Amino acid sequence: MHIKLGHMDIDNNNPYRLLCSDFAHKPPDMNTLSQILEASNFFRMSRYREYAVQVLEGLFPKAFRRLPEVSPHAARAVDLGRTFHIDTILPHAFYDLARIPPQAPEDITHDAEDNLVPKISIKDMQFLLHLQKRLSMAWDDIMAKTETKCNRVECSSTHRLPALLSIKQRYPLDPLLGINELLKIKLTMKGPAYCEVASNRVQADLKTLRTQIWCNIRKWIGVDV
Repeated sequence: MHIKLGHMDIDNNNPYRLLCSDFAHKPPDMNTLSQILEASNFFRMSRYREYAVQVLEGLFPKAFRRLPEVSPHAARAVDLGRTFHIDTILPHAFYDLARIPPQAPEDITHDAEDNLVPKISIKDMQFLLHLQKRLSMAWDDIMAKTETKCNRVECSSTHRLPALLSIKQRYPLDPLLGINELLKIKLTMKGPAYCEVASNRVQADLKTLRTQIWCNIRKWIGVDV
């Protein structure tokens, strides 16, 4: 019995023998990853599962500091993560789905590789809507951190960050990238808008808040990884 995985065949008489080494130079696409995971379950081939998980974790990393462009495969990743119990990719995959600009529901499940990606479950759609609500509300916390009254006698000013509203408008459902953008303007924080003490405190508070948001995503989508 042979199972074809993209450019690769697996023989159940010799399941670890690869008939083509394309994956050494080009990672498998999402369809092939799905097939590898299915075959690894069927043949109980842990090394194939480990490889597929490694590729997926590269596409949807656990570290929030690595936030590339929104992946067009986020819905597929949610489906694979739930189906094959790969919880490590779910926070990033859900976050990508949440920050996609508004589209028709059928567009969210479109994938350039195979035209039709399995739609996420009704339960996961509820998690997604809840996540978007939480991410939108996170901007209230960001605003609270950046608008602060200095308690130093020599300052005693109420500090605000003028760029906050424009950044919020650019990233309404992407507070993590929004915080990253706010931290990039730390030099201007030390100008007329902020004294140095307030600037340092705000930057530290934003970094802490960024970590809290990322950790809370796991809870908001119903996983603990």
